[in-house]
Amino acid sequence: MKQFPTFQGAGYFANIKRLRRDSLAFLLDAASRSPDLFRISFGLEQLFVINDPEAIREILIEQKDGFEVGWGSANVMATYLGRGILTTRGDRWKESRADLQAQLNQKQLDRCQPLIDRHVGRLLDQWAIAARQGAAVTATSDLLELTLRILCSALYDYEVEDGDAARYVEAIGVLQTDLFANRSEGVHFLRFLPTSRNRRLLKATRDLYALAEKIIDATPSDGVVKSRCPFHDWSRRNSASEIKAKEKVLSLLMAGPESVSNTLSWALLLLAKHPEFADPRLVPEIVQETLRLYPAGWAFERRCMRETSVQGFRIPKGATLVISPFLLHRNPRIWENALAFDPERFRAGRTTSVSKYGFIPFGAGHRSCIGSRLATMELETALEAIIKNFNLALASDPEVRPKGYFKLRPEADIKLTLRQKAK
Repeated sequence: MKQFPTFQGAGYFANIKRLRRDSLAFLLDAASRSPDLFRISFGLEQLFVINDPEAIREILIEQKDGFEVGWGSANVMATYLGRGILTTRGDRWKESRADLQAQLNQKQLDRCQPLIDRHVGRLLDQWAIAARQGAAVTATSDLLELTLRILCSALYDYEVEDGDAARYVEAIGVLQTDLFANRSEGVHFLRFLPTSRNRRLLKATRDLYALAEKIIDATPSDGVVKSRCPFHDWSRRNSASEIKAKEKVLSLLMAGPESVSNTLSWALLLLAKHPEFADPRLVPEIVQETLRLYPAGWAFERRCMRETSVQGFRIPKGATLVISPFLLHRNPRIWENALAFDPERFRAGRTTSVSKYGFIPFGAGHRSCIGSRLATMELETALEAIIKNFNLALASDPEVRPKGYFKLRPEADIKLTLRQKAK
């Protein structure tokens, strides 16, 4: 078997420093100077980077039983949010996925559309006021509030109270950024120290737990959240059943709203820079192209359970593999003019040369995103409504960089000034 080519970079210690400082930028640089399969050495540890569609198909489909989910990020997140669908495997994960499947069947999705329309309409009213006043809107936080409200309404019939929304939005942001920073800097084991970051994390965790408790308290006794738990003593606060239910809700609060809101934020940034594509008839293609350039799930890990080979290259037992949709979708060997924003590339016939596994914004295989259909409904509904109602202009840095936290997010807030279109 062939050996993986090695990306040397600037040496072991410099590679570790760069990876911790900005993992996304480091991997993008390494991929630009390497073949589609390569490894990065960090002394005793190595990362095997998989940037080839056929190799991804082998790992996630053909040899799926030989690889398990990597647990570095999941274990860090679990210390704060417990064991939900993001942080489990085996039977516990299967149960969580079955719960979500029960909530996201076609009948439930059909019921979601009026809820999405209502919440999007509320946002449009708020932005119309800002447009009349000539005030900029902070798209990143406004859209996160929108998608949080949609998730709570659609899955749990819970309406987020106006006075609480900003607190929950802030909590999700803190957990995404500060928790990842603790992990990447290797100081997660110091989480009990009273540092300013740890205090922020503790407050954010308490705030999201408070929201989960409100959702559970408002759920009927025969609702999915409660009825799928093996215990039913809902009269006692922090009973085993309630803790388990909280963990399931918390996973969705972390995974769902920000993935959709950040994709919307990137789409509006791109349309403000390329207004020629701001056409309601192009909305599905705009969504696809935004997901190509800025996939929310920018990277995920797999651990090799036994020695094997992929595309003829040896992978040792215990190796950590990184599959990054962000790198894959910008690979010039797969995509023509890969860095350009061109929604029309997704028009019929334009992407026939791209393998199914060359475009995986929601992952692939048995652990692909189960909420992809709901997410797409939200993205297309909100984007079409915004394009129909407003002309967009940037009020913040047009070159805002993406940062690879647990989810891909803008390094700074995306702000817009809006001009309302004539009815």
